[in-house]
Amino acid sequence: DLNSPPRQEELNNVNSFLVNSSSVIEGSSDFWFSAYLNWASQTAPYAAAYVAANNTMTDEGLFYDGLQAFFNTSSGNRYAGDVQFQNDQNPQEGIFASRSAAQIGATEFSGTGQDRYDAMQNVRDDLARAMVYDDARAFANSFIFWERFGFIRDELVKNLAIALAVMASIVFLLIYTLPIVASVIIAIGATVLDVWGMAYFWGVQINFVVTIFLLIAVGLSVDYSAHIGHAFKEAKGTVEERLVEAVKGTGPPVFNAIFSTWVSILILANAQTYIFIVFFQMFTLTTLLGGFHGLVVLPVLLTFFGSDNVDEPKQEPIELKEGTSTAVKEIV
Repeated sequence: DLNSPPRQEELNNVNSFLVNSSSVIEGSSDFWFSAYLNWASQTAPYAAAYVAANNTMTDEGLFYDGLQAFFNTSSGNRYAGDVQFQNDQNPQEGIFASRSAAQIGATEFSGTGQDRYDAMQNVRDDLARAMVYDDARAFANSFIFWERFGFIRDELVKNLAIALAVMASIVFLLIYTLPIVASVIIAIGATVLDVWGMAYFWGVQINFVVTIFLLIAVGLSVDYSAHIGHAFKEAKGTVEERLVEAVKGTGPPVFNAIFSTWVSILILANAQTYIFIVFFQMFTLTTLLGGFHGLVVLPVLLTFFGSDNVDEPKQEPIELKEGTSTAVKEIV
Protein backbone atom coordinates (compact mmCIF):
# COMPACT_ATOMS: atom_id res chain seq x y z
CA ASP A 1 0.00 0.00 0.00
CA LEU A 2 1.24 3.47 -0.87
CA ASN A 3 0.09 4.79 2.50
CA SER A 4 2.80 2.86 4.38
CA PRO A 5 5.85 5.00 5.24
CA PRO A 6 8.34 2.82 3.25
CA ARG A 7 6.24 3.15 0.10
CA GLN A 8 5.75 6.86 0.70
CA GLU A 9 9.51 7.22 0.90
CA GLU A 10 9.71 5.58 -2.50
CA LEU A 11 7.24 8.09 -3.85
CA ASN A 12 9.43 10.83 -2.40
CA ASN A 13 12.34 9.27 -4.29
CA VAL A 14 10.27 9.31 -7.47
CA ASN A 15 9.54 12.97 -6.88
CA SER A 16 13.25 13.64 -6.37
CA PHE A 17 13.93 11.83 -9.63
CA LEU A 18 11.38 13.97 -11.47
CA VAL A 19 12.83 17.17 -10.02
CA ASN A 20 16.55 16.41 -10.16
CA SER A 21 17.11 13.91 -12.98
CA SER A 22 19.15 15.20 -15.89
CA SER A 23 16.88 13.20 -18.19
CA VAL A 24 13.81 15.25 -17.20
CA ILE A 25 13.38 18.86 -18.28
CA GLU A 26 13.44 21.10 -15.22
CA GLY A 27 10.01 22.28 -14.13
CA SER A 28 8.14 19.92 -16.47
CA SER A 29 6.93 17.48 -13.79
CA ASP A 30 3.91 17.88 -11.51
CA PHE A 31 3.60 14.94 -9.12
CA TRP A 32 0.29 14.42 -7.30
CA PHE A 33 1.99 12.91 -4.24
CA SER A 34 4.11 15.93 -3.41
CA ALA A 35 1.19 18.29 -4.06
CA TYR A 36 -1.05 16.20 -1.80
CA LEU A 37 1.40 16.10 1.12
CA ASN A 38 1.96 19.83 0.79
CA TRP A 39 -1.81 20.34 1.08
CA ALA A 40 -2.25 17.76 3.86
CA SER A 41 0.52 19.32 5.98
CA GLN A 42 -1.52 22.56 6.14
CA THR A 43 -5.03 21.10 6.41
CA ALA A 44 -6.71 19.70 9.51
CA PRO A 45 -7.19 16.95 10.54
CA TYR A 46 -4.66 15.47 8.11
CA ALA A 47 -1.84 17.65 9.33
CA ALA A 48 -1.81 15.63 12.58
CA ALA A 49 -0.61 12.55 10.68
CA TYR A 50 1.99 14.41 8.62
CA VAL A 51 5.67 13.92 9.53
CA ALA A 52 7.78 16.70 8.10
CA ALA A 53 11.08 14.92 8.83
CA ASN A 54 10.55 12.34 6.10
CA ASN A 55 7.60 13.95 4.29
CA THR A 56 5.15 11.09 4.96
CA MET A 57 1.82 10.44 6.65
CA THR A 58 1.62 7.83 9.39
CA ASP A 59 -2.13 7.26 9.62
CA GLU A 60 -3.60 5.05 6.90
CA GLY A 61 -7.19 6.22 7.34
CA LEU A 62 -6.24 9.87 7.22
CA PHE A 63 -3.96 9.26 4.23
CA TYR A 64 -6.74 7.88 2.02
CA ASP A 65 -9.51 10.12 3.33
CA GLY A 66 -7.30 13.15 2.86
CA LEU A 67 -6.36 12.07 -0.66
CA GLN A 68 -10.01 11.83 -1.68
CA ALA A 69 -10.72 15.19 -0.05
CA PHE A 70 -7.72 16.71 -1.83
CA PHE A 71 -9.04 15.61 -5.22
CA ASN A 72 -12.28 17.47 -4.48
CA THR A 73 -10.50 20.78 -3.89
CA SER A 74 -9.80 23.39 -6.55
CA SER A 75 -6.05 22.86 -6.23
CA GLY A 76 -6.23 19.05 -6.23
CA ASN A 77 -8.95 18.44 -8.80
CA ARG A 78 -6.49 18.39 -11.70
CA TYR A 79 -4.70 15.42 -10.12
CA ALA A 80 -7.84 13.29 -9.79
CA GLY A 81 -7.15 11.50 -13.07
CA ASP A 82 -3.63 10.57 -11.92
CA VAL A 83 -4.80 8.13 -9.22
CA GLN A 84 -7.01 5.07 -9.61
CA PHE A 85 -8.43 3.61 -6.38
CA GLN A 86 -9.15 -0.06 -5.89
CA ASN A 87 -12.71 1.00 -5.12
CA ASP A 88 -13.86 4.53 -5.90
CA GLN A 89 -16.65 4.21 -3.35
CA ASN A 90 -14.24 3.17 -0.60
CA PRO A 91 -10.75 4.71 -0.95
CA GLN A 92 -9.65 2.89 2.21
CA GLU A 93 -9.17 -0.24 0.06
CA GLY A 94 -6.09 1.37 -1.40
CA ILE A 95 -4.66 2.66 -4.65
CA PHE A 96 -4.58 0.42 -7.73
CA ALA A 97 -2.35 2.62 -9.90
CA SER A 98 -1.12 6.18 -10.25
CA ARG A 99 0.84 8.28 -12.71
CA SER A 100 2.78 11.50 -13.10
CA ALA A 101 3.63 13.43 -16.24
CA ALA A 102 7.02 14.88 -17.10
CA GLN A 103 8.89 15.89 -20.22
CA ILE A 104 12.26 14.38 -21.10
CA GLY A 105 14.93 16.14 -23.13
CA ALA A 106 14.87 13.77 -26.10
CA THR A 107 12.22 14.22 -28.80
CA GLU A 108 11.40 12.61 -32.14
CA PHE A 109 13.65 15.16 -33.83
CA SER A 110 16.62 15.24 -31.46
CA GLY A 111 19.86 13.40 -32.19
CA THR A 112 19.99 9.96 -33.73
CA GLY A 113 17.76 6.99 -33.09
CA GLN A 114 20.38 5.57 -30.75
CA ASP A 115 20.41 8.87 -28.79
CA ARG A 116 16.65 8.65 -28.30
CA TYR A 117 16.88 5.00 -27.25
CA ASP A 118 19.64 5.83 -24.73
CA ALA A 119 17.56 8.70 -23.31
CA MET A 120 14.60 6.36 -22.87
CA GLN A 121 16.76 3.77 -21.11
CA ASN A 122 18.32 6.41 -18.84
CA VAL A 123 14.86 7.50 -17.69
CA ARG A 124 13.87 3.91 -16.99
CA ASP A 125 17.09 3.14 -15.11
CA ASP A 126 16.85 6.29 -12.98
CA LEU A 127 13.23 5.51 -12.14
CA ALA A 128 14.06 1.90 -11.28
CA ARG A 129 16.64 3.11 -8.77
CA ALA A 130 14.07 5.41 -7.21
CA MET A 131 11.33 2.75 -6.98
CA VAL A 132 13.09 -0.31 -5.60
CA TYR A 133 9.94 -2.45 -5.62
CA ASP A 134 9.90 -2.27 -9.42
CA ASP A 135 6.36 -0.88 -9.43
CA ALA A 136 7.12 2.19 -11.54
CA ARG A 137 7.27 2.31 -15.33
CA ALA A 138 8.38 5.15 -17.57
CA PHE A 139 6.21 5.27 -20.67
CA ALA A 140 5.43 7.61 -23.54
CA ASN A 141 3.81 7.03 -26.91
CA SER A 142 7.16 7.79 -28.54
CA PHE A 143 8.79 4.93 -26.62
CA ILE A 144 6.83 2.47 -28.77
CA PHE A 145 8.86 3.64 -31.77
CA TRP A 146 12.13 4.27 -29.93
CA GLU A 147 12.33 0.68 -28.72
CA ARG A 148 13.41 -0.49 -32.17
CA PHE A 149 16.62 1.53 -32.08
CA GLY A 150 17.95 -0.76 -29.36
CA PHE A 151 17.99 -3.86 -31.53
CA ILE A 152 17.46 -2.81 -35.16
CA ARG A 153 21.18 -2.69 -35.97
CA ASP A 154 21.79 -6.24 -34.73
CA GLU A 155 18.68 -7.46 -36.54
CA LEU A 156 19.81 -5.75 -39.73
CA VAL A 157 23.22 -7.41 -39.62
CA LYS A 158 21.62 -10.81 -38.95
CA ASN A 159 19.11 -10.44 -41.78
CA LEU A 160 21.78 -9.24 -44.21
CA ALA A 161 23.92 -12.26 -43.33
CA ILE A 162 20.97 -14.59 -43.96
CA ALA A 163 20.14 -12.87 -47.27
CA LEU A 164 23.74 -13.04 -48.44
CA ALA A 165 23.95 -16.72 -47.47
CA VAL A 166 20.81 -17.49 -49.48
CA MET A 167 22.12 -15.52 -52.46
CA ALA A 168 25.46 -17.31 -52.24
CA SER A 169 23.68 -20.66 -52.36
CA ILE A 170 21.63 -19.68 -55.40
CA VAL A 171 24.66 -18.24 -57.23
CA PHE A 172 26.60 -21.41 -56.50
CA LEU A 173 23.80 -23.57 -57.95
CA LEU A 174 23.78 -21.46 -61.13
CA ILE A 175 27.52 -21.07 -61.63
CA TYR A 176 28.98 -23.90 -59.49
CA THR A 177 32.56 -22.72 -60.02
CA LEU A 178 33.91 -21.73 -56.63
CA PRO A 179 36.37 -18.96 -57.64
CA ILE A 180 33.73 -17.25 -59.77
CA VAL A 181 31.07 -17.67 -57.08
CA ALA A 182 33.43 -16.15 -54.50
CA SER A 183 34.08 -13.16 -56.78
CA VAL A 184 30.34 -12.59 -57.31
CA ILE A 185 29.59 -12.81 -53.58
CA ILE A 186 32.40 -10.37 -52.77
CA ALA A 187 30.96 -7.92 -55.31
CA ILE A 188 27.46 -8.27 -53.85
CA GLY A 189 28.68 -7.92 -50.26
CA ALA A 190 30.78 -4.88 -51.17
CA THR A 191 27.74 -3.30 -52.82
CA VAL A 192 25.60 -3.69 -49.70
CA LEU A 193 28.40 -2.40 -47.47
CA ASP A 194 29.00 0.63 -49.70
CA VAL A 195 25.28 1.40 -49.91
CA TRP A 196 25.07 1.31 -46.11
CA GLY A 197 28.13 3.54 -45.75
CA MET A 198 27.10 6.07 -48.40
CA ALA A 199 23.58 6.22 -46.93
CA TYR A 200 25.12 7.41 -43.66
CA PHE A 201 26.97 10.24 -45.40
CA TRP A 202 23.74 11.12 -47.23
CA GLY A 203 22.05 11.64 -43.86
CA VAL A 204 20.00 8.44 -43.89
CA GLN A 205 19.59 6.95 -40.40
CA ILE A 206 19.02 3.27 -39.81
CA ASN A 207 15.35 2.53 -39.21
CA PHE A 208 12.85 -0.09 -40.32
CA VAL A 209 12.36 1.60 -43.72
CA VAL A 210 16.09 1.73 -44.48
CA THR A 211 16.46 -1.85 -43.25
CA ILE A 212 13.94 -3.05 -45.82
CA PHE A 213 15.67 -1.18 -48.64
CA LEU A 214 19.08 -2.54 -47.63
CA LEU A 215 17.72 -6.07 -47.85
CA ILE A 216 16.24 -5.26 -51.26
CA ALA A 217 19.69 -4.00 -52.29
CA VAL A 218 21.02 -7.54 -51.83
CA GLY A 219 18.57 -8.86 -54.39
CA LEU A 220 19.12 -6.06 -56.90
CA SER A 221 22.91 -6.26 -56.74
CA VAL A 222 22.73 -9.97 -57.63
CA ASP A 223 21.43 -9.01 -61.08
CA TYR A 224 24.37 -6.70 -61.70
CA SER A 225 27.01 -9.28 -60.76
CA ALA A 226 25.64 -12.79 -61.28
CA HIS A 227 25.07 -12.33 -65.03
CA ILE A 228 28.66 -11.19 -65.57
CA GLY A 229 29.94 -14.11 -63.51
CA HIS A 230 27.80 -16.62 -65.42
CA ALA A 231 28.90 -15.20 -68.79
CA PHE A 232 32.53 -15.46 -67.70
CA LYS A 233 32.01 -19.10 -66.72
CA GLU A 234 30.58 -19.98 -70.14
CA ALA A 235 33.23 -18.10 -72.13
CA LYS A 236 36.23 -19.89 -73.62
CA GLY A 237 39.83 -18.78 -73.87
CA THR A 238 42.30 -17.13 -71.56
CA VAL A 239 41.17 -15.08 -68.56
CA GLU A 240 41.48 -11.86 -70.55
CA GLU A 241 39.58 -13.29 -73.51
CA ARG A 242 36.83 -14.62 -71.26
CA LEU A 243 36.46 -11.25 -69.52
CA VAL A 244 36.21 -9.41 -72.83
CA GLU A 245 33.59 -11.83 -74.08
CA ALA A 246 31.59 -11.70 -70.80
CA VAL A 247 31.60 -7.91 -70.51
CA LYS A 248 31.04 -7.41 -74.23
CA GLY A 249 28.10 -9.80 -74.35
CA THR A 250 26.47 -9.22 -70.95
CA GLY A 251 27.70 -5.73 -70.05
CA PRO A 252 25.26 -3.75 -72.25
CA PRO A 253 22.12 -5.53 -70.93
CA VAL A 254 23.35 -5.07 -67.37
CA PHE A 255 24.04 -1.38 -68.01
CA ASN A 256 20.58 -0.98 -69.53
CA ALA A 257 19.05 -2.58 -66.44
CA ILE A 258 20.98 -0.19 -64.18
CA PHE A 259 20.08 2.88 -66.21
CA SER A 260 16.41 2.01 -66.70
CA THR A 261 15.96 1.23 -62.99
CA TRP A 262 17.49 4.57 -62.02
CA VAL A 263 15.45 6.51 -64.60
CA SER A 264 12.25 4.89 -63.32
CA ILE A 265 12.75 6.39 -59.84
CA LEU A 266 13.82 9.88 -60.95
CA ILE A 267 10.25 11.03 -60.47
CA LEU A 268 10.84 10.66 -56.71
CA ALA A 269 13.85 13.02 -56.69
CA ASN A 270 11.70 15.93 -55.43
CA ALA A 271 9.49 13.87 -53.13
CA GLN A 272 8.51 15.44 -49.80
CA THR A 273 7.34 12.30 -48.00
CA TYR A 274 10.00 10.56 -45.93
CA ILE A 275 9.45 7.03 -47.23
CA PHE A 276 9.70 8.19 -50.86
CA ILE A 277 12.78 10.32 -50.14
CA VAL A 278 14.54 7.31 -48.62
CA PHE A 279 13.28 5.09 -51.45
CA PHE A 280 14.94 7.38 -54.00
CA GLN A 281 18.17 7.66 -52.00
CA MET A 282 18.55 3.94 -51.37
CA PHE A 283 17.65 2.84 -54.90
CA THR A 284 19.98 5.45 -56.41
CA LEU A 285 22.84 4.13 -54.28
CA THR A 286 21.92 0.52 -55.04
CA THR A 287 21.79 0.96 -58.83
CA LEU A 288 24.92 3.10 -59.11
CA LEU A 289 27.07 1.17 -56.65
CA GLY A 290 25.65 -2.20 -57.69
CA GLY A 291 26.40 -1.40 -61.34
CA PHE A 292 29.90 -0.21 -60.48
CA HIS A 293 30.71 -3.40 -58.59
CA GLY A 294 29.18 -5.59 -61.28
CA LEU A 295 30.75 -3.93 -64.33
CA VAL A 296 34.06 -2.73 -62.86
CA VAL A 297 34.96 -4.43 -59.57
CA LEU A 298 33.82 -7.94 -60.51
CA PRO A 299 35.92 -8.13 -63.72
CA VAL A 300 38.95 -7.04 -61.71
CA LEU A 301 38.27 -9.77 -59.14
CA LEU A 302 37.93 -12.33 -61.93
CA THR A 303 41.37 -11.45 -63.25
CA PHE A 304 42.73 -12.62 -59.89
CA PHE A 305 40.45 -15.57 -59.16
CA GLY A 306 39.51 -16.67 -62.68
CA SER A 307 41.42 -19.12 -64.82
CA ASP A 308 41.85 -20.00 -68.47
CA ASN A 309 39.23 -22.15 -70.14
CA VAL A 310 40.96 -23.43 -73.25
CA ASP A 311 39.97 -26.70 -74.90
CA GLU A 312 42.86 -28.99 -75.68
CA PRO A 313 43.30 -29.50 -79.46
CA LYS A 314 42.10 -32.84 -80.68
CA GLN A 315 44.64 -35.05 -82.51
CA GLU A 316 43.50 -35.97 -85.98
CA PRO A 317 43.91 -39.72 -86.73
CA ILE A 318 46.70 -40.46 -89.20
CA GLU A 319 45.54 -42.21 -92.33
CA LEU A 320 48.07 -44.65 -93.74
CA LYS A 321 48.22 -45.10 -97.47
CA GLU A 322 48.31 -48.46 -99.07
CA GLY A 323 51.78 -49.83 -99.43
CA THR A 324 53.06 -48.42 -96.15
CA SER A 325 55.60 -50.77 -94.70
CA THR A 326 54.87 -52.81 -91.62
CA ALA A 327 57.70 -51.07 -89.77
CA VAL A 328 56.15 -47.69 -90.38
CA LYS A 329 52.75 -48.94 -89.21
CA GLU A 330 54.32 -50.20 -86.00
CA ILE A 331 55.99 -46.82 -85.38
CA VAL A 332 52.68 -45.01 -85.94
